[in-house]
Amino acid sequence: NDGMNTVIPYADPLYRRLRPNLGVERDQVLQLSPELGLNPALKPLMESWKAGDMGVLLGLGYPNPNRSHFRSIEIWDTASASNQYVHEGWIARVMQDTPRPASFTLDSVVIDDNTLPVSGPGWRNVVLRDVENFIQQADRMKQAAADRSGNPALRHLLKVQGEIHKAAFTLRDRMKNAPPPPVEMPSNPFGRQLDLALRLLMSKTPLAVIKIALTGFDTHARQRDTQDRLLGVMGEGLAQFRTALKQAGL
Repeated sequence: NDGMNTVIPYADPLYRRLRPNLGVERDQVLQLSPELGLNPALKPLMESWKAGDMGVLLGLGYPNPNRSHFRSIEIWDTASASNQYVHEGWIARVMQDTPRPASFTLDSVVIDDNTLPVSGPGWRNVVLRDVENFIQQADRMKQAAADRSGNPALRHLLKVQGEIHKAAFTLRDRMKNAPPPPVEMPSNPFGRQLDLALRLLMSKTPLAVIKIALTGFDTHARQRDTQDRLLGVMGEGLAQFRTALKQAGL
C-alpha cells in the first residue's frame, strides 16, 4: 500500500511537486492535523478518529528494504532484519512470554490465507473461512488413533493434532450458539472476513488473536483507482465493524 497517499502530507509542497498526477488534491484530503490528512476514501473512519478510537502510526519500515515481494512480506510477517531469516511470526514471538489463560483452547483464528505472523512453537492456530463449512468439518473429525510405533516425533504430531481437534470442537460449539451479529457487514470478501471476526467475538471464544487481511495493493498501473477502491472497502468495513462491536457491547 502506498502510505503517502493513505496518510497524506498535504501541507508539504514537495508532495504536490513530486506527485503532480498521483497526488490527492489538497481540498479533498480529510484533515487530521495542520500537516497530515487521510485519503478521502477513508471518510468512514473519521468518526472513529474524532471519537479518539483510532491512532495513526507513521514511518514504519526497515533498513535496506528488500525488493522481492515474497521476501518483503516474509520480513514484515516475522519482523526480521532484511538479512535475517526467522521462522516464527512476529505476533507469536511478541506473545511467547505472555501466559494465556487456561481456558484458551486456541491462540488464534486466521480468516485469510497467511498464518506466518501467528506461527511459532506451541502456538495453536485454526484457519477459518466459512462458519457453516467449518462446523461440518469439525463434526466429521475423528480423534487421531494413538501411535504405537514408539516414534516420539509422530507421537508429538498426533498430540498437537488432537489438541487442534479439541479446539475445533470447542469453536464449533461456541459458533453454533453465538447470537447473530447486530449489524450486517459489507457484501465483499473483506466484509465477509469482518463478519467472521465479529461472529467469533460474539461467540465469546477465548482467543488471543483474530487475523484478517485486505489484499490487492500491489499496483503497477492505475494506482489511484485501485487504491481508492481498496481504501474505501477498508474504511467502510472497519466503520461498520466498529458500529457492530459497540452495539454488541464489545
